[in-house]
Amino acid sequence: MTLDIPYQRLARTAFPLILCAITLLYFGVHAVNGDSGLRAWFDITQKIEKLEAELEVSRAERGHLDQKVNLLRAESLDPDLLDETARNTLGLSHPNDVIILLDE
Repeated sequence: MTLDIPYQRLARTAFPLILCAITLLYFGVHAVNGDSGLRAWFDITQKIEKLEAELEVSRAERGHLDQKVNLLRAESLDPDLLDETARNTLGLSHPNDVIILLDE
């Protein structure tokens, strides 16, 4: 019986420490790998940066298209832009144009 007492003391002091260590390990793993963990946070941050860059490109493209549309409005019609748009869209050409076809 005297041999069991030191082991019982060790078990009484070690068990709560082991339980705390396992609990901390469990929460630590989920803090890094969980749905709301650090990895998910980094992934979301990268997605946000990528989408903000795409948004910036889309805004620039929209600004360019808005400017082009404004030039085609009846109030401020640009004849050169209208001619260029008609030629590109409809495949038309002026009778005096020289057309060179290239093999692609």
